[in-house]
Amino acid sequence: RGETWRFISHVDTGGPIVYDPSSESTTTTIWEPELELVDGTLACFYSDERFKPDGMLQTIVHRTTRDLVSWSEKVLDFGVSDRTTRPGMFVAAKNLRPDSAVAVMEIVGRPLDPVNLLRSRNPLSWGDPADIGKKLVADDGTWLSGTPNLTWGTPSGYTAPVVIVTG
Repeated sequence: RGETWRFISHVDTGGPIVYDPSSESTTTTIWEPELELVDGTLACFYSDERFKPDGMLQTIVHRTTRDLVSWSEKVLDFGVSDRTTRPGMFVAAKNLRPDSAVAVMEIVGRPLDPVNLLRSRNPLSWGDPADIGKKLVADDGTWLSGTPNLTWGTPSGYTAPVVIVTG
């Protein structure tokens, strides 16, 4: 019932909380955790600034656990080695379909931090880390900027579920 809590484990530990989006940045902060339950495994996706030696200012990585005590090695999900593009704020759709994962993330370092849509058959394997998805653009040309969120449902008047993205 959430009345008492106790510490179980750390997922990961980054450096001091310092925001420096410059191409010369040397920060090692981790940010913006997103928890997803995938077939009985808890996955924690987060933004990670520790791939700078590989030319990636910020990446999206994940670790998994089945017991909340021990966590897997981190897996690089998204990262672009141009010392500019910063994938961040990864948010996935929960329980969309068993064979289809959908997610959004902001792309800091591009004009006005667009929100990109991502698709995969496996929510723990997104393919080439440099493939950061497709910018979401409405029919009238408008698009979302930063702080994405994602859900899905069947609104009144619809016969099939729709994905709803905010930013």
